[in-house]
Amino acid sequence: MSQRMKKTLLFGSIGLFLLLTLLVILKLSTPIDTAFSKWMFQFHNPVLTSFFRFITDFGYVKILLVLLVIVLIVFHKYRFSYILPIHVLFVVAINMILKNIIDRPRPMMIRLIDETGFSFPSGHAMVTMVTYGYLIYVVFHYIKQKWLKYTFIGLLITLILLVGISRIYLGVHYLTDVLAGYSISLFYLMTVTKLKIFSLGDKNESMD
Repeated sequence: MSQRMKKTLLFGSIGLFLLLTLLVILKLSTPIDTAFSKWMFQFHNPVLTSFFRFITDFGYVKILLVLLVIVLIVFHKYRFSYILPIHVLFVVAINMILKNIIDRPRPMMIRLIDETGFSFPSGHAMVTMVTYGYLIYVVFHYIKQKWLKYTFIGLLITLILLVGISRIYLGVHYLTDVLAGYSISLFYLMTVTKLKIFSLGDKNESMD
């Protein structure tokens, strides 16, 4: 990725988050959010509901903790296995702070699962972007075989997107909640991965 594209993503992600936050605070996003949620609800059926109930679990902290423990055990020789939990915990804290500042209630329409707390930004979107997004960074760094590298990256991107969609489908978040969660976490990832303290180590190492 070129430096110009990286800068575009960096400033674009924080710019999008700030814009979405302003729209939500001023309640200007409500018509779009409501319309998109209603559009999603027309696809409700038992099969999709079961699928998204399963997918949304990949964004819960308790599931991510299991993943982090597995990563730590399997890849304990690599720096990223110790760095990843730090990022996840930090982003969870950021999400809690932002939710309490912005104080947006969850959707009052159809809910297919029970959730508590505030809505903006989506915690699931934030932690999945950071967790699986950081793993994309790790895969790109360590795996040399292109077919394997891009297979893993494709699967992780798909999982990130599906978790976000699941939150809207299940009626516990608005579109802007999810987009804001993605954008602030992408900004976070692109910032911290440039810090020397979080470097992954020797680029010549390989997991192949």
